[in-house]
Amino acid sequence: MMRISKKKKIMIVEIEESDEKLVLEKKINKLCQEKNNLIISLSSNNKELNKPFFEILLKKQTANNKSFVLVSKEHKIDYEINVVPTLTEAIDFIEIEEVERQINKI
Repeated sequence: MMRISKKKKIMIVEIEESDEKLVLEKKINKLCQEKNNLIISLSSNNKELNKPFFEILLKKQTANNKSFVLVSKEHKIDYEINVVPTLTEAIDFIEIEEVERQINKI
């Protein structure tokens, strides 16, 4: 079952294989509207990735000046989405992007 948690300005969504895709997409889209950075952690059992959904999600996050990172050790992603193997690395990645955005405002 999908779990959603928040750490600072980061929404973390942990997805299991049993989670229904349409429900997931609806909940994740709602999270994007809240304008938080977003981490989606895929279980190793998630065999199928929805490339178009993740690409749209990335565009929304970029338009909101927020980050989007996938956490996966198992998946090879052949499109321009930030993928890291651990949740800790995903949080670090977003924190670095936040600092870069702040520096660019100066």
